[in-house]
Amino acid sequence: MLKKLKQMGLSQACLNWFESYLTNRKVGTFLNSSLSDFSDIHHGVPQGSILGPVLFVIYINDIVQQVKDCNIHLYADDTVLYFSHKDPSHIENVLNNNLKQVYDWMCVNKLSLNPSKTESFLIGSRSQLARRNSLCIKLCGQVIKHKETVKYLGVTLDQQLKWDVHINVLCSKVSKLVNYLSRLRYFLNETCLKLLYNSLILPLFDYADLIYGSSNTKYTMQLQKLQNRAGRTILRISPYKHTSNHVIHQLLNWESLNSRRKKHINSMVFKCLHDLSAPYLKDSFKFISHNYSLRSNGNLSLPKPKTEYCRRMFIYRGSSSYNELPSQPKSCSTLTSFNKLINTIIPKFP
Repeated sequence: MLKKLKQMGLSQACLNWFESYLTNRKVGTFLNSSLSDFSDIHHGVPQGSILGPVLFVIYINDIVQQVKDCNIHLYADDTVLYFSHKDPSHIENVLNNNLKQVYDWMCVNKLSLNPSKTESFLIGSRSQLARRNSLCIKLCGQVIKHKETVKYLGVTLDQQLKWDVHINVLCSKVSKLVNYLSRLRYFLNETCLKLLYNSLILPLFDYADLIYGSSNTKYTMQLQKLQNRAGRTILRISPYKHTSNHVIHQLLNWESLNSRRKKHINSMVFKCLHDLSAPYLKDSFKFISHNYSLRSNGNLSLPKPKTEYCRRMFIYRGSSSYNELPSQPKSCSTLTSFNKLINTIIPKFP
């Protein structure tokens, strides 16, 4: 850990402080009123400390230098290797080689890679998956289990990125919480019920809605029905009484989930165009530029989508919120100074 901190360019005074902080640490286990013997910590970071998460990220940060062919994403202790190619066999070979490099790096750095918690996942179109829908990835001679659906950072992915599996899982979670809300309505007033909804249910609707919002309307309507059901529960409206959902939203000062998703899309587009987002998102937007003066200079130019799924991504939906794009847009020449337009519209949103 001290070697890695020194490589980052920390001053000698900082290194001395960290050396004092990290050395002479001991660890033990407490179980069933019994305390084990203490063991010295010679490597890594102390668990449960305030600086532990930051030091861990620093400790594993140079793993990206070991991966030559694949892309790699790190989020705390969740590490993902991914590679794209038309030939599944080539993907298989590249992933196996790079996974071996990651395993060797972990051995050198006194870390362990658990094969039983490592999964492989193949994404493709229906026709591509019909020809081959799995990979044979090995780690230490053990075949990594292949999954048709995986959960990564709270989002359930399927092999065709249809999001119906994720929405079904989300509906199951929200439905249970709405049932709990229904039981509590006999003991809590409307204000407390709204507070529980905003704290426990609404974050589930909002999380990753930029991603799953491109799914079929049939699935997103399932979520809207759950929001409507929660509203009826809070207002104590009988399910047999005909009351417009629009009236329920007005009484609770709620937005529909579709409106919230549009707002989130617009906010993300604004961030992408103003250097407030990750670079790989900003790079998805290109501006029209010519050597000579044209009215289209400064307008957004969107790549031509090959599939309907691509057209539903937030880049296109965020743009079409202001001016409808054709189903196969060639450019945003119809958007007059789109960048200035976003500047005037987005700040109105809370």
